[in-house]
This record gives sequence, structure tokens and C-alpha cells, in this order.
Amino acid sequence: MMGRRKKEVIDILQKEVALCTIFSRHEINCVPGQLVAEFYRTITVEDSGCRLRSDFWMDLAVVDSLSYLYYLQYLTFRTTGLLSDKDSGFTNLHSTYREYHTETSLNLIGHCCELEGRFLEAWVFYKMSVNLRPQNNAAYWHMFRIIGGLINRL
Repeated sequence: MMGRRKKEVIDILQKEVALCTIFSRHEINCVPGQLVAEFYRTITVEDSGCRLRSDFWMDLAVVDSLSYLYYLQYLTFRTTGLLSDKDSGFTNLHSTYREYHTETSLNLIGHCCELEGRFLEAWVFYKMSVNLRPQNNAAYWHMFRIIGGLINRL
């Protein structure tokens, strides 16, 4: 019985204590570039009209802590050249995006795909993000960036 309880406590700590990582605009220089767009998720007047009083978090960059951890793992191992660990980070990120702030996690997956040069796959993840949250979504900025990159290559 004690072993089962210990597992439950560890599971609770991992899944319930640190639900989200939150950055304010004062920390913008500490936020990975991909998450900076989260501060500017409200693009149109229509987007503003869809925000509720309880949506105070929309002025922040908020990401699921576990997804963010795996995103950082991917970025770190991509830089160091440890491909198996980089792939492991991507796989883990891909398997955890269903928890909290799903649209932001999908945007992080899309960014990983962009870094790998898989722009169509990145577009699919950004589109999934937009389908989940059509207003107030930073995915539009990422999609604009992809389009801009394609136009600049012409």
C-alpha cells in the first residue's frame, strides 16, 4: 500500500503542482523567442472583444510546464548536437501537448518542425492551434513568419 501511495504523490507533484510556467512582460528578455509572440496574441479588435475578464493571463506568456521542459530539452540538445536526446525531447513534447494551454504547446511543436525545415508540418501544428483557439492565438504570428520566409525566398 505504501508503494502505491508514493507513486500517487510523485504523480501528483509532477502533474498538479507546476501546471504552468508563466512569464510577464517584465521578463520578455528571458523568454525564448518563440514564446514572445504569446505576449502579442491579441491581434485584431475582434480578438479583443473575445477576451473575458477572467482572461487576465492573455497578457502573459503561459505554457504547460512539462511541454516547456521538453521544448527546452529539444532546443538544448539541438544546439549541442546530441541527436537522440533532441529527438527524445521532441517526442516527449509531442506526447504531452494535450495537458494545459494546448494551443501554446502546439505552437512549440510547430517551431521545432520549423527548425528541422519541415515547414508544412509546422503549418499543420499552427493550424491545429488556431482550430483550438481561433482568437487571441500567437500561432497567427508564426504562420505569418512562415509565409514571409517563403516570399523572401522567391
